[in-house]
Amino acid sequence: MKHKKLNWTLMLLLLPILVLGLTACPPNEAPPATTAEEKEAEASGRTEETTTAEEKEAETPTPTEAATTAEEKGAETQPQAEAPILTEEEATNDVDTEAPTVVSTTPPNGSQDVSPDITEISVTFSEPMMDKSWSWAYEQQDKFPQITGDPSYDASFTINTLPVELEPNKEYEIWINTSQFKNFTDKVGNPATPYKLMFKTKQPDDNILITTNEFEGVIFRDGDWVPTVEEVRTLEKQLETYLPQQQDVFDGSKTPIAERSPAYKRQYWGILKNEKKAIFANFFCNALHYDWTNQEVVVDDGGDCYFQIHYDVETGTFFDLRVNGNA
Repeated sequence: MKHKKLNWTLMLLLLPILVLGLTACPPNEAPPATTAEEKEAEASGRTEETTTAEEKEAETPTPTEAATTAEEKGAETQPQAEAPILTEEEATNDVDTEAPTVVSTTPPNGSQDVSPDITEISVTFSEPMMDKSWSWAYEQQDKFPQITGDPSYDASFTINTLPVELEPNKEYEIWINTSQFKNFTDKVGNPATPYKLMFKTKQPDDNILITTNEFEGVIFRDGDWVPTVEEVRTLEKQLETYLPQQQDVFDGSKTPIAERSPAYKRQYWGILKNEKKAIFANFFCNALHYDWTNQEVVVDDGGDCYFQIHYDVETGTFFDLRVNGNA
């Protein structure tokens, strides 16, 4: 009986140990292994499942340089308006397809008494035109004027001018654009509506008389071209300096020619020398039997009562001075 009492006493002492063993290490289950990475994670105070605030911030996408403000973000959330769908008629409303038209011409269309002395024909359009582009055209070449220079526009690009030389008592027909030639266009390329300009020049007026306090003369119209009064005045102004320098070719026994010349009559013709404009001036102290305003005074002798000279319009210089000899 003593042995049984001892055994129960021993079992009661060992029972807590068995219970503790069952709790700390369940049967047939090994404790979970710990890897080096897990140990490192445990040492740093985080596990694979946890993420610090810094890591969360690092995982947030970085914005581009074109940062979006709160207002812009708000705008981005709004639905974008779709472009309106235009009909073909609406789509062409803002496109300029209207052809420019001729508003007026110089000389006016249909004129019958145009001066043959005019040197330019011009046309005015309804809107600014494309520069360096024109079609001055003809159907019959013999009714088209002789062109003396390049066409050009004024500052507004609405007036185009054509330099010409006209003949007296002649009919002219000029086309501004045709169905074939359409180089007169507006700024966007619309060709101008074709326009036919017609006019007739008149018979030349009488020769141009010039009377001043310094001299008296006449400009003849039957030369290669007709000098203007201003061109003649410029010649005469230059002559005041030129003649005293040529005294040695005049009669030295008389009063210097520069002092006598204002009393001489003058006749002027426009001529071409080597394709350059010049004025031939005929001076005489006695017209004799000539109608000097309509007839050229031609005398073979008479001394320095008669002399002739040429004047270069472009350079403003004189050349080919000729003084009559004595009989």
